[in-house]
Amino acid sequence: MQRRLGRLLDRATGVEELGRIYFAPVDVRLSPHDIVQPDILFIRRDRLASYQPGGVVEGAPDLVVEIATPTSRLQDDGPKKALYARAGVREYWLVDPAAGGLRVFVQNERGDRFGELAPEHRVSFTQRCSLFPPSTSRRSSLEYASVP
Repeated sequence: MQRRLGRLLDRATGVEELGRIYFAPVDVRLSPHDIVQPDILFIRRDRLASYQPGGVVEGAPDLVVEIATPTSRLQDDGPKKALYARAGVREYWLVDPAAGGLRVFVQNERGDRFGELAPEHRVSFTQRCSLFPPSTSRRSSLEYASVP
């Protein structure tokens, strides 16, 4: 699941070299006391310097993707989501393979919490990621139907 979703993201971002996709294990230092390892993360091209030698990201990535498991589901949808919001992650995707769904969260106007972009969706839902602008040369939207 992680690699397949990563390939979709890579295609969406690679067309116009919008940034870089990274896969766990990559430490993300959100604060001196908060270090996490998201399943997948995206950093925009203009912020790639936040990726430090040794595989550490200093500060909030633009996009974080967590793939929920039965043991991580409560953490991913609760404390981790809140931490990502407080740290300034612009968009957070929570993929739940067992439920067959994807939830997309975006920063609110104050930048201190997430609002759910849309209610729980089956992966057949097609939606444009807010971080990837429409492409004039090729469509840069993600087809969530391709995620299963």
